[in-house]
Amino acid sequence: MRTGAWLPRSLAVGLVGTSLMVGCSPSEGQWAASAEEFFAAFHEAQATGFTNAALFYADDVDVDMRSESGWYTGRHARVQAMRDSWMTGADPDSLEVTAEEPIYLSLDGAVDPARLDIPEDPVHFSTAYVYTVSDRGITSQMFAASRLVGEFFGILAPNERYWWDEYLRAWSAGDPSAVQAFYADGAVVLDSMAGLRLEGRSAIGVAAEGPVSGGALTGAVRHSIVDEGGTASYGNGDKDREVQLLTVDDGSGCPGEMAVAVWLDGEEGLIVREERYHRVDALRRCTDSVDLPTGWWDAVTVPDPTGIRRTGMMAVRGEQVAIWNGTPELERLLSWGLARFAAVLPAPIPASVTFLAPDGDPEARYGFQHCGDATDIAVLVTTDQACPDEECQPWPTPVKAAVLHQLARVWLTENLREWDEKNFAQERGMVWSDPSLPPTEQAAWLAAETVAWGLMDGPYLVDARLGAPSCQALAAGFQELTGAFPDPRSCAGSTDGQP
Repeated sequence: MRTGAWLPRSLAVGLVGTSLMVGCSPSEGQWAASAEEFFAAFHEAQATGFTNAALFYADDVDVDMRSESGWYTGRHARVQAMRDSWMTGADPDSLEVTAEEPIYLSLDGAVDPARLDIPEDPVHFSTAYVYTVSDRGITSQMFAASRLVGEFFGILAPNERYWWDEYLRAWSAGDPSAVQAFYADGAVVLDSMAGLRLEGRSAIGVAAEGPVSGGALTGAVRHSIVDEGGTASYGNGDKDREVQLLTVDDGSGCPGEMAVAVWLDGEEGLIVREERYHRVDALRRCTDSVDLPTGWWDAVTVPDPTGIRRTGMMAVRGEQVAIWNGTPELERLLSWGLARFAAVLPAPIPASVTFLAPDGDPEARYGFQHCGDATDIAVLVTTDQACPDEECQPWPTPVKAAVLHQLARVWLTENLREWDEKNFAQERGMVWSDPSLPPTEQAAWLAAETVAWGLMDGPYLVDARLGAPSCQALAAGFQELTGAFPDPRSCAGSTDGQP
């Protein structure tokens, strides 16, 4: 079944500007310019720091990165995977991303052909990730790297039979039976920009010998990746998600440049879903302005790609730790916290430390995890909070507690297993009373708060969610977790610091 229609401009207009590669910069003031701005800013955010990139994802984003690092649900999982990825090379906090073509659009998504600049790898690391986007940002992301990348990393053998070539020949020739052979019985072909939906092998085969406006890809030619990056064919290591970039010409230079993404049946390798995207400049060139549709780009907000900045590095036990949003005062506060650990325990070594204002839930907003093995931490303290007066000493107790709690999370990650934290909480009958968190996460918070309490150099009342444990119970918990004795000054409610 087909709905809608492709509405080309006149032949004279359609023949203008049909070159393969045009500028990838946002086209200010033009239709869908905000879509270009969104992905240009997303590229910049990845280069300035993955914490900035977090703002581009919906909180429940679904990310299929199986060929690279895994399949993730949720902003925090995706962003932490970016921080932990091998692809970031020498700099674990950012990745240079360069557009290789303008973006390709559907009404609810995009294909973004871009090169990842990885200095340690000689391969031209070209990708064409597939996204869905809403007013909440990126809601799904699918990994697809070029065939050249697949061969380099052993995902594909150089002599492996490549079905895209046969697929393209069948569609280009308009051969119904040859086209049908690539699709499962219930396959669906979608092109939201053209108002096209084909259901079933029969309908797809009929479309193959019809006009381009009905879904045919007659005369389609595959692109090449710029700078000798190979052919513009992309896939994942599981060989069930693939993308190719084409130019389709109905004789007027239109519909022009298209991206075709396919989802394959894992057993038979047949297409079960195909979605077509149109390059933004081709849509402007080939569609009457009154027919250009509204889409996700009209609702999305483009986040600031440079809001969080790396301000320095700090040496911790011979390792360099990146500091984000730091100031001299906040770095001195962090040094104080590390010194408190070093006086009793080996100081933890965070992967990075980011200072954030405690507005709303900044950890969730910027993709920081509350538990698990992640050692990138966010300290919810500003310079004004750390230094309420010109003397900037002593540090306010809540500020010191915030630093010690986050460093304690790193120390526990380095020295305890998740199982140990959970059993610590259960055996002592202590709970972190926040029913919104799963038990494992509550146990992690409890353990971190207990360690932070034991390292305080003055009276400290623990977080109210821990209840009102006695100093004796906290001291026993600290000793069980660390094997060390707590600082006696930490006990609140007594003048001599003793329990």
